[in-house]
Amino acid sequence: MNNQTLDTISLGKTVTISRLNCSKLIKRRLLDLGIINSTKITPVLKSSIGNLVAYEIRNNIIALRAEDACLIEVIN
Repeated sequence: MNNQTLDTISLGKTVTISRLNCSKLIKRRLLDLGIINSTKITPVLKSSIGNLVAYEIRNNIIALRAEDACLIEVIN
């Protein structure tokens, strides 16, 4: 298995969340959004400036900044 961070995943590729690598405050926010271990997540849309990416997770679409997505480790 190949560990990467969420910000490096190509649009349309589904991966599994393996770890959150962040402070308690940011971790709480991500957990509230449903970003937890073993959950499937797919990047579906990128903003024109590239700082925001929309992700499909648990049949919902959420947007994350690149600075937050780089804190989320995923497995292919």
